[in-house]
Amino acid sequence: MSMRKALAIAALASAALLPASASAQQSVFATTDLNLRAGPSPEFPVVTTIPAQEGVEFFGCLEGRSWCDVAFNGARGWAYGRYLAYDTTNQQAVITEAPATFEVPTVTYDTASYWDTYYRDRPFYSERDRWISVADGTTAGATTGAAAGAAVGGPVGAVVGGVTGAAVGTALSLPARVVDFVTSAPAEPVVIERQVVVGSRLPETVELHPVPNYEYRYAYVNNSRVLVEPGTRRVVQIIR
Repeated sequence: MSMRKALAIAALASAALLPASASAQQSVFATTDLNLRAGPSPEFPVVTTIPAQEGVEFFGCLEGRSWCDVAFNGARGWAYGRYLAYDTTNQQAVITEAPATFEVPTVTYDTASYWDTYYRDRPFYSERDRWISVADGTTAGATTGAAAGAAVGGPVGAVVGGVTGAAVGTALSLPARVVDFVTSAPAEPVVIERQVVVGSRLPETVELHPVPNYEYRYAYVNNSRVLVEPGTRRVVQIIR
C-alpha cells in the first residue's frame, strides 16, 4: 500500500473528529520527487525525499505558502509549497494556488526549537548552532531571488502533471519515439543533493546521453529520466 493510500485511509477514519478544512489537509501530496529539508530553504540539509504522488501529513505553510511544514514516513521537515498539492472530492490544485475554501494554516519556523524537537538523532544536528546563526538570512531569501530559483524554475506543468491551477505551465510536446527511447534506454542512475526540476542545471558530474536525431540529451537523475539542453545542461522536461 502506498503512503498516499495509507494517509487517505487514516483521514477517512478520523474525518468525523476533524473540521472540514483539517480533513481536506490529509490529502496533500507531492507532485514530483521532492526533497524534505530541515528548514524552509533549499540551503538546509535534506532529511529525506518524498516520491512523486506520495501523501504527506500537512501542518501548514509560512506566510505566502512558499514553504510548508509536513511529515513523510516518520520524518518531519519543510517542502517547497509549489510542489505540494491537495486532492479533495471536488477539487485538486497546488498549495500555492489553493482558494479560500481550502484552509492553509500559517505557521512559523525557529531553528533551535524545531531542530531540538525533530533532529537530535540526525548527523547534521551537530551543526545546529551554525544554522541558528544563519537561519534568518536563509529563510528570508527562500521566497524570492536566487534561493527560490534553486528550488523551482521553468514551466511547472512539466513536473506537476495533472494538477490544475495558475502555477501549471505547458510541457514540451515530445515525439512518441523520444519518450519511448528515453524511458527504455540504459542509463546509470545518479543521485545529487539538489532538487531536479524543470529549469535547474545539472552538475558536470551527471552524464548526458544522446537521443538519436533529437536536439536534447537525456539523463537519469534522482530516480527521474530528464531531457537536458546540452549547451546549458538545463532540464527542459521530466519524463514519467
